[in-house]
Amino acid sequence: MTMLASAAARAHGVVGSARHLPLVPLIILFVLVVSALFADILAPHDPLKINLSNSLAPPFYHDGGSITYLLGTDELGRDILSRLMHGGRVSLLLAMSVILIGGGI
Repeated sequence: MTMLASAAARAHGVVGSARHLPLVPLIILFVLVVSALFADILAPHDPLKINLSNSLAPPFYHDGGSITYLLGTDELGRDILSRLMHGGRVSLLLAMSVILIGGGI
């Protein structure tokens, strides 16, 4: 096999393996996008509601954490999971804007 033929065979192997999409990253990306798009429905709490009695509550997997606030709360008692879900909208909008602007250049 010549050097050119072996390079072509290796290139074909790379292109052929790209056809198999990685399933786990696609599932994670899908969950993140859906949770950001439907944050109003899926978020367990209002992301702007201040509740000082629950400030700095730990996540559910730490001692003292509860299922009520899965990722805990911040200094003002706002639910971190709800804030992440609503904040994902801004990130998606910015990413789509950059892709559209970059594709137009």
